[in-house]
Amino acid sequence: EHFKPNEKCDVYSLAIIFWQIFHQGKDPYSTNLKPMALMMQILNKNLRPEFEGNFFCKDLKKMIEKMWHQNPNMRPKILNEILPIFEKEILQLK
Repeated sequence: EHFKPNEKCDVYSLAIIFWQIFHQGKDPYSTNLKPMALMMQILNKNLRPEFEGNFFCKDLKKMIEKMWHQNPNMRPKILNEILPIFEKEILQLK
């Protein structure tokens, strides 16, 4: 099957970036797996980074989890769904 990158791939990547920002740049997949094995765990076993402590606001955590949903069609749209949540939460941090 041919795979064509699209907005849903960007949404997944953005979720990983947000996770890293909120975890001070930590590696989301601290594992001894080789890159190909790690990729297979992400694709086939739904491996995702774990949230640590009470650092995350519930709304941000839920949005990040939606953003890396295993089914790309279930991932939210950046402009309509993701940005409003992050803008609201980031403004509250000020």
